Amino acid sequence: LGTLHYDPNITLAATAVWNFIPNWHLKVNYAQGFRPPVFNNTAANGEAVQIGGNPDLTVERSEATQAEINARIFKGDRRIRELSFRIDGSYTRVNNLIQVSSGNYSNSGDRALTSLEFLGKLYLQGGHRIELGYTYLRGDTSDKGRLRSLPENWFSLAGVWSLIGSQLTATTTLKITGAAEDPNRLVEYRGTAYMPCNPGDTTCNPYVVPPSGQVGVLATDLVMDRLPPTADLSLGVQYSPSPKLSVRLAAYNALFAHTYQPDVFFDYEPHLEYLPNPYEGFRAYLSATYQY
Repeated sequence: LGTLHYDPNITLAATAVWNFIPNWHLKVNYAQGFRPPVFNNTAANGEAVQIGGNPDLTVERSEATQAEINARIFKGDRRIRELSFRIDGSYTRVNNLIQVSSGNYSNSGDRALTSLEFLGKLYLQGGHRIELGYTYLRGDTSDKGRLRSLPENWFSLAGVWSLIGSQLTATTTLKITGAAEDPNRLVEYRGTAYMPCNPGDTTCNPYVVPPSGQVGVLATDLVMDRLPPTADLSLGVQYSPSPKLSVRLAAYNALFAHTYQPDVFFDYEPHLEYLPNPYEGFRAYLSATYQY
């Protein structure tokens, strides 16, 4: 209702569930959403050391459709207490996405995300549980084509193991992430010299920094860094000598993998982060919880 306002938005949502076979369900979801620009997007001072605001930004809109089949089978069959699984596919479309372009906020092209997921859970006698998950994700944009900065395939295998009843429990999680690409405009600087070569000097380093002390970057210097597939292993043990006390030891990235955060906007333009940001390395935690 003020100076920075947007028109009222009507959003629709619907869900249908069909139990077509005992213990088998089919679910279909559809939902619309919107996200107005925040104050910094529209009114930031572009002359200062920050991203310039754009008062003409329009509201982001989204539409999402999901279909899912889930089932519970083999319940109480021998050592299998229960086997359940879920298969779902979804399609999400975002219009008027707000992102940074040439140092200012703007409404970029539309984005479409198509995903397929599977999750299976196996419950065994003795308190054990095994989970297997898979995700396929493909992103397409109207302004930059295929969204290659996000991995398209994820696998996860998790387990909960009851070692000594409910007193000692172990957990394991293995996550495998597919390859991705990351735009990089960091010019090659290794082997450069700070003094120009003399004419006729054949022993001089061919990589020479100009007398101004600057290295020029051309549009052709843009490269696509390939972020290889990675595996992340997490381990945990929990000891509960009494119902009120529990001690837990957890270790993350036990394989000491060197992984990087993807650029979800797939930004080709020069920006402050020239290289992918690394994720956290190996880390472990010891905690104790007492309830009274």
